[in-house]
Amino acid sequence: MSNKNRKSIKQPVSKSDKHRRKKKKDDLSTKSQKAAIIGVYVAVVGVVVTIILGIIGISMDKSKAEQERRESYPSKDEFQSRNEKDEFQGMGETAVDLIYSNTLYSQGQEFLNQADFETAAEYFEKALEEHEDMHYAKRDTARIYYALGIAYRYLYRFQDAADQYTKALGILNGIMEAEEISGEEKELLQYEIGYVYFLRGNVYLNDDDYDRAVSDCQNCEGPVLLIEENDGWDEWYSVAAVKNFHGKICFAVAYENNSPFPSDQNTDHNTSDYDFTLKDAFEWYNSALKEKHTTRDAETASILQNRAVVETEWGQYGQAIKDLEEALSICQSVPDRKQYNMGDVYFDLALAKLYQKEAEDGNALSDQETLDEYCMLMGQALTYTEKWFGEQHPKTAVAYENLAFALLIKMEHDEARGYFEKAKEIFSDLGMEEDVKIEEQYLDYVDQLQNEDEEGGNWQLESIS
Repeated sequence: MSNKNRKSIKQPVSKSDKHRRKKKKDDLSTKSQKAAIIGVYVAVVGVVVTIILGIIGISMDKSKAEQERRESYPSKDEFQSRNEKDEFQGMGETAVDLIYSNTLYSQGQEFLNQADFETAAEYFEKALEEHEDMHYAKRDTARIYYALGIAYRYLYRFQDAADQYTKALGILNGIMEAEEISGEEKELLQYEIGYVYFLRGNVYLNDDDYDRAVSDCQNCEGPVLLIEENDGWDEWYSVAAVKNFHGKICFAVAYENNSPFPSDQNTDHNTSDYDFTLKDAFEWYNSALKEKHTTRDAETASILQNRAVVETEWGQYGQAIKDLEEALSICQSVPDRKQYNMGDVYFDLALAKLYQKEAEDGNALSDQETLDEYCMLMGQALTYTEKWFGEQHPKTAVAYENLAFALLIKMEHDEARGYFEKAKEIFSDLGMEEDVKIEEQYLDYVDQLQNEDEEGGNWQLESIS
């Protein structure tokens, strides 16, 4: 991947992470400044967008992986020596070209399944260099485009991801319009087009572009009904997945429209064009779960988690905990590559349990057992977030930050300081200077709060809605 592309990773944190920072700010308070500080990470329930492709945790050392991947690029000469040339009349292209590019694509998929998103993107980019001028491989080229989009999405390069999906849609729609295809092939192509709209719409939602997210959600509704089972596609693009997507859009819009924070309301996110409510989101999630029947898979876990977020917003902590524990049980039972939302499940479970304790006796922040469990769950959230996204990722930095605040509630100032430092380091490495400044402010707060705690300050959880 070029240095230019590496630099373009410098994106603000995702919507859910931004809301975690903003909403927490007023939810925990004390008689002094502690409320505004610690609240930043306790009262938040963000929009958790879970998309498409299950990926296993990173198991290889990064430096070793870097070296191995550079050595593993096959050369075209190797393929030409291994494969007999078969010229395509009038095209000046060979079968070996297609084998070479498809091999790069397959290797990119392997790295994607190892959650090595940068390396996957490099292989897809290399495959595209070979594929783009191949007139007889249009559909393969489209698939490389949207595979690259998936890699970019996990790198938080949302606009780049949307661009790749748009290119794929251009090719696939062109095939649909220009080529004579059978009825069965047409249905398969329509289904694939719907899948790419589904991918792109979720990225638009990640990037707070609600108009386009709604439009793509509508465009992917019809095609998903064409084929109930299609060679594994339905694992990621299904009727339940589309309904879950509807719910996430409703939640995102309802949250921003009703947010008490001016920074949410004074945006160009066009949320005022829609009157979606939390109830709408809840109903879509329930409808999605009905589509799953008794199936316990990663998609079911994702829907349960999203429903729990609404329940937590409504103060239905017991039901939220029940849904989250079921989601966690499912995540633990599926293969590693499908445990894509475990970090978020642990995060939401930590919050729901803390809120429930406060609702029961108003004593959450002085109960050591509750705080120990809260920190343990936040630690698990960090572990699985880092396993999924890798260390150098803004979502991982926010997970470090979340754990730092959990430790700060316990007055473990030195430990909290270390995690804030780690978050600052990651943001700095990613070139996210505004977030670096925020971490520096949090580090100043740690020093200030440590002095106040030594004077006998007490934490209070006054607002948990």
